[in-house]
Amino acid sequence: LSFGFRYESISAGLYHTCALRAGGQLYCWGEGSAGQLGIGDSVLHGNPQLIGDKTYQSVFAGSSFSCAVERVSLRAYCWGTGSFGQLGQGLVRSVNVPSIVSGEVQFGQIGR
Repeated sequence: LSFGFRYESISAGLYHTCALRAGGQLYCWGEGSAGQLGIGDSVLHGNPQLIGDKTYQSVFAGSSFSCAVERVSLRAYCWGTGSFGQLGQGLVRSVNVPSIVSGEVQFGQIGR
């Protein structure tokens, strides 16, 4: 992890990891072939990569997908492999950027 930053939480998937900084910024790194890093590509990144401009309050890294709860709206966002509908977007497809989970549901936490 980048030195000089304080991280609140970390979650490891099969071959990737995501961590939340104290300010809610989300970083992911590792294998990204399924889009599970959420940065818009599908390649490996050995260093933490900032995920968009939203701030999050919790994160979960699954085997080849990731999900996080956005701080302000309390809405869940997921990305990566969606072959079995696990991204919650009503479709069976993969995405490589955070995409909002369908429905008007608010979440307090994800991944515990």
